Formats: sequence, C-alpha cells, structure tokens
Amino acid sequence: MSEEDTDDVAGPDTARGTSAPRAFTFNQYSFNFKVDLGARIGARYGAPAFSQRRAKLHRNTTSFWSTLEERYEELWTAAREGRIGDDGREVRQSLLHSDGTDRMGHRDHKRRLFGQKVDPEAHARAEFNRAWLRQVDTCGLTELAMEHEDFAKYFPIESNMPVDPESNHLVWMGEPWIPPVAPTREDVLGRFPLRE
Repeated sequence: MSEEDTDDVAGPDTARGTSAPRAFTFNQYSFNFKVDLGARIGARYGAPAFSQRRAKLHRNTTSFWSTLEERYEELWTAAREGRIGDDGREVRQSLLHSDGTDRMGHRDHKRRLFGQKVDPEAHARAEFNRAWLRQVDTCGLTELAMEHEDFAKYFPIESNMPVDPESNHLVWMGEPWIPPVAPTREDVLGRFPLRE
C-alpha cells in the first residue's frame, strides 16, 4: 500500500473518501457531569413508575365514567322499549338496529302497556331505575377504589415526594399533596341520577 492510499482511509469519525465528519459526536467536547448507569437504564425503559401509575389511574377513571355514560343511555333506550327483565338485566334481542333500538319490540311493548292502561313513561322510569341500581352495584367501583388506594400508597414513594417540615405534609410541585379520591356510589348516582 502506498502512502497515497493510506491518506484515503477514513477514520471512524469521517465519511469514506472525504474529510467531512460522518455524524455529529460529542467526543471532542468535555462535560462537567456524567450520567450514571441507573439513569441511562431508566431512560431506555421509558417513563418512571410514578408517571406510568398516574397515567394508568387517569385512563381507568376516564374510561370508568365514559362506560357508565354509555350504559346509562343504553339502559334508558332498553327501558323505553320494554327490554328490562324482572331481575333488572337488559334483555338483548338478536334483531337490534345499529343504534341499539328494537322498533318491532317497541311497538309491541307500547301495545301491551296501552292494553293494561299503564303510562309508558312511568313504566320506563321504573324499569330503568331498577336496571340502573343493579348496574351501579356491579360497575366496578370496588376495583377503582382499590386502584386509588394503591396509587395513594405507592405514588409518594415512587416519586420521591418531599415532606414539608413545618406542616409534616407531603408536597407535590410546591403545593400540599392531596391524594385523589375514588368515586363512590353516591357520586355515580349524583352524576347519573335515577329517572324521576
């Protein structure tokens, strides 16, 4: 190999055949800090545990309320069409339309109520109230309350939350930390009341 050939050999920081840098590197700079191994591993695996826990709680609470809102409307439609059983469960028909209505069953139900001289709206409200109370009892309040309890237990530890020495309270973002409260049965009935 001649001396001219060795000049053309590119180093690890230069592109082949040129003297231009291949990519930007920090090798030529010096820093007054170092990132330890634990921080590098943590950065590789995403958000910290407390952030993931908080996002999961927010997602589950939002999903809980949106599911209840959808179910509230579905049960009202079912109650007006006479599709609530004696035990408070919705009776699903196989020929429902895409919006969840049963036009033929609705007409038959109105005929039966007319023959029995029963007010359709009062009957629908009574059926809905029975079905909605059953739904509220089985909607997952205990699971959500357990998740809120776990959040209040582990979030301060995972986020390394400081304690205010004067008040002896946990501090988050400069303010006293108040753990989120799980919704109760009364909260659900306050937001989605029984039909009167």
